[in-house]
Amino acid sequence: MVAFLLKLLFNQYEIEFHPTKASHDGSKDFWAIDDLQELWWAECKNYTQNIALKELAPTLVMAELNDVQHLLFFSYSNLNKNLKRHIGRYAFEHKKEVFIYENETIEELLFTNYKEMLSDFLGQQIKADFHHSVEIDFYNEKNPKLIDKKRFNGYYEIMDLAVGEVYNLNVIAENKHKFNSCTIKITIDESEDNYYFEFLSQDKALRNKIMRTIELKPNQIVLCKFKVRLIKYRERLKLPRLCTEVCLNGVQEAKAKADSVAYPCEWNRNNVLIGKHYEDLINIFTHECINNSPMSGFLVYGGGGTGKTRILQECDAVLTKNDYHILNFIGFDKNSSWKDVVREITYSAFAISEDLAFHLMCETDDIVIPSLDDNIKEEIVAFFKLLNKKEFAFEELHRYLKIIFGKLSQGRYAVIIDNMQSYAVEIIDFFKEMIQYMLQHQQSSHIVLLISINTSLVFDDRYLDFIGEFSRIDFLCRKIDGFQNEKQAIAYLKTILSLDDYPLNLPVLRKILASTSLKPKYIQQLANHLIISDCIEFKNQHGIINKSKELEASLRSIPDDYERLFSSSYHMILDKYVQWKSDIYDFISLLHLFSTMDESLLDILNVDRKIVQALVRHGVIKNEGDHRNKCYAFEHDLIESCLSTDIYPDLLKNAMKYLESYQDLFHTILRDKQVPILLYKLSHRMYAGSELITINKHKVLYTIPNKFIFNFHTYLLDNFINKKDEMELNVFIKEVSECCKYVRDHISELSAEYLFDKAFSHVFDIVSNEKNILREQFSFIIHYCENKNRLAKADLSRKIYTLYYERLEACVLNHRDMEREIEYAKAYLENRIFVCGRLEGASLKYVSNLNNSMMTAIAWQFHDILLEDCFDAANLFFMNNEDLKRGIELLKWGFRSFELLPAHTAAKFKVNYYSKLILYQLITQQFEDAIKTANEALSYIKDNEIINYHIFFKCRYLKYKLIALLLIGDCSDILDSTFEQYETNLSITHTDKSDDWLFLQAKYAFLNNNRDNFESIFQRLYTSMDYASSNVNMLEELALKYKLLFPEKIFSEIDDRAKSLSLVNKLLYMTPNEIKAFNADYISKAVIVSIDKKDGFYM
Repeated sequence: MVAFLLKLLFNQYEIEFHPTKASHDGSKDFWAIDDLQELWWAECKNYTQNIALKELAPTLVMAELNDVQHLLFFSYSNLNKNLKRHIGRYAFEHKKEVFIYENETIEELLFTNYKEMLSDFLGQQIKADFHHSVEIDFYNEKNPKLIDKKRFNGYYEIMDLAVGEVYNLNVIAENKHKFNSCTIKITIDESEDNYYFEFLSQDKALRNKIMRTIELKPNQIVLCKFKVRLIKYRERLKLPRLCTEVCLNGVQEAKAKADSVAYPCEWNRNNVLIGKHYEDLINIFTHECINNSPMSGFLVYGGGGTGKTRILQECDAVLTKNDYHILNFIGFDKNSSWKDVVREITYSAFAISEDLAFHLMCETDDIVIPSLDDNIKEEIVAFFKLLNKKEFAFEELHRYLKIIFGKLSQGRYAVIIDNMQSYAVEIIDFFKEMIQYMLQHQQSSHIVLLISINTSLVFDDRYLDFIGEFSRIDFLCRKIDGFQNEKQAIAYLKTILSLDDYPLNLPVLRKILASTSLKPKYIQQLANHLIISDCIEFKNQHGIINKSKELEASLRSIPDDYERLFSSSYHMILDKYVQWKSDIYDFISLLHLFSTMDESLLDILNVDRKIVQALVRHGVIKNEGDHRNKCYAFEHDLIESCLSTDIYPDLLKNAMKYLESYQDLFHTILRDKQVPILLYKLSHRMYAGSELITINKHKVLYTIPNKFIFNFHTYLLDNFINKKDEMELNVFIKEVSECCKYVRDHISELSAEYLFDKAFSHVFDIVSNEKNILREQFSFIIHYCENKNRLAKADLSRKIYTLYYERLEACVLNHRDMEREIEYAKAYLENRIFVCGRLEGASLKYVSNLNNSMMTAIAWQFHDILLEDCFDAANLFFMNNEDLKRGIELLKWGFRSFELLPAHTAAKFKVNYYSKLILYQLITQQFEDAIKTANEALSYIKDNEIINYHIFFKCRYLKYKLIALLLIGDCSDILDSTFEQYETNLSITHTDKSDDWLFLQAKYAFLNNNRDNFESIFQRLYTSMDYASSNVNMLEELALKYKLLFPEKIFSEIDDRAKSLSLVNKLLYMTPNEIKAFNADYISKAVIVSIDKKDGFYM
């Protein structure tokens, strides 16, 4: 029958349809290729009372895989309104032409063409009256945002309006005329409410003028979408109202209007950021990223609360105006992994939702077109099956990436990733692969990638590498620090509070903001503080000052940093709700654990809604869902950080205690809360030893948020210690060492010290001559002590090294090959004892240890230890330029030792080799070579996982590169970007190395004769640096340069701190002639000197 109808309908177009084999529902489908080589597909559905969307999922995916341009649905059943909306949206987003033949339509086609046959068969004339029309379906929705992945593909029902929110005005038109085309004109009904909205579609509404005219072929269904953004508040507002006028053969047939609904309006204080630099960023993004190339990108990075997310939101509006299909992952990171990001991008590209993908897994035979290679079909189906797995590794995904990238390249997509550092590092690999693919496959379409990274929450340097790589491929990359001056901050505060100029132009406020944070988040918290303290209240969404004197007094006592300001505000909130104080504590604990809590979870855990509402009202938490599907999260990462570190340092412990009453639900309604359950079971020691080893080995699969990495490993370490007697000792040592090292590498040395100290006695007290135990114990001792060294506790390290050396000397050798391993360990310990002595400032006292180490290394041919010994000995001769030639010879000896190492050992020690090679090139004034080697070293360290202390060596390479650039006078963008990389890498070491960065900044200012900047940095270092610091020589050099820049000026901050320990004050009192003579002598003693001998660096 359908074959006959297809022949009837398309014979005049010379389109011949071919049948497929029977599909899963028992019917046959048909395909054809027209003269333009475009593919047609006719989908046949048997009668069922309700055809579900999942039944069409294979067809929609098939159409995407095969690039079907024309889809025809034949169904004996009527398709319901919701299904037609999905089909219309699919046709709109993927530019498909869709026709629907359902119920009476099929009957009419049959009756029209079989009329005479039926009359003869029945022996009487048949008459029938069929009604023809164009069906119009108006519906409005919130513009979807990918916050809750489970609802991303659903319709967002509108309950109220919010300033700044984007809304979609949709109209579905279906031409029910069987043989006639029609024209539909779409207009906007005139209303004063329209002036409260900005029309974002490119074909912007001109109110009563025609917005769009569309031609509908017989039985065609079309969706038209118009986006508007609410830009001004009123208590109740109506969305702009769409109107349609249908014309058939030039004659008006029908008119229709959308329903007119007055919605309550919610005032949103998420205002546009004020300041030319913010506006310029959006303008640059618009100019450089929109329609510029097949792929463009914009990455903003910086500390917390600087306005990064708001910038992405403004860019979202720009992209919306330019008709991009936007995948907005802002807020998605709370309870989602990198895998969820990949899934959602894939499902969107193939026009299906996650639930449809699940049903698709068993429908592989439906994705069949003869022109499609079977291998490709099988690969695509295998890809969807992989995505449907709960866990998979990036390596499994890699072979399928070309599938999703190929689909994306056919469209016009924008992907927005906020807080990229919150996801596992696999997300970096995914987007690097995407960028590489898109740049290699130049397409006519366009992809825009927008990313924000909070560098204060970065614990893996690969995110910082990504920032550098993003910038190097000519994508837009900007560091965001906040407002540039207090005037911008005051203007922003006025906007948030809806206040007039008076009294926020108070001199006291300008003075306060001039010396405090100018980050937008700080200003927002300041506004909250003034509201909570009852200085300002709102009437009709307009700020009213209750008490001017109290306001001024409150401003004078405002803390100058966000953390203390929030803490002050939060304690005011607690004072308002004293009766709920413990309940608020419990709720904050649970929200910290679960990251987001929806209504069902609140019910399960018996959380009082009044508490939730109060915290929403005061800006502590926010509803990320809508009125029907509320989902609560902390208003900002900074708030959660303040609560979990300063106000409630035991939040997680309290959450674990609270859950004790609900652990019977872990296998039922709470079973999907994987990480909270894992933490709970670890905290209550509910795992066996073998299970703990498995958890430690596969912990990446759990997608543990950064905020819980320390707690997770602390719990895991406690469990290992508790199960020590059940485990082999070498396995026990290895597992606890892995816990400590992971925290060191992913959080900080300071955090790792807690775990190392907790594990130390349990490892060190093991006395054994077993080779496997000694090997793991030795490794733990080395990592333990090196972590202490990084924290300037070399004296403790030296004592531990000495004790362990004495134990090894007394070790009974029970294996033939153990003597060599014991000698190796002792030689290495001798080296480390010397290094500790050097860090303590007593190199000569422990030089005998270095000699012993070198003698043993030479005798046993331990080339790796000899390499370390030579490099450490060279440092002795470079200090104060005592014997530069001898130091250089030792470096060369170390280089020769490196060349004798086997490949696997050389890979481990190459980072130290690079470090000393760059130093050698600096000392020998090969500055260009030093820069090249530094770049090579940075590339090497990025690509190798076996290296310990990534950040330590990376900072060293960047520092050496900066020295080389400064000494050759390179003031290009390369110097600026290197400074930026050095600063951000220093920040994630979480140790105080700011003096190094400031010192190099001061040298840069001196090089450029930037007197004001130099003086500011010198003053900052002078007033803050401890004179007992090992970096005091930096201050001495800067004092010398200060007098060279300001020979007659008396430094106003001179004091008598530790005058006997430093030359600093003496230098600051010198006359111009004394300074000139001193400078010549000072430069002559520098280890690294510029070619013109005008500047240099000490070791």
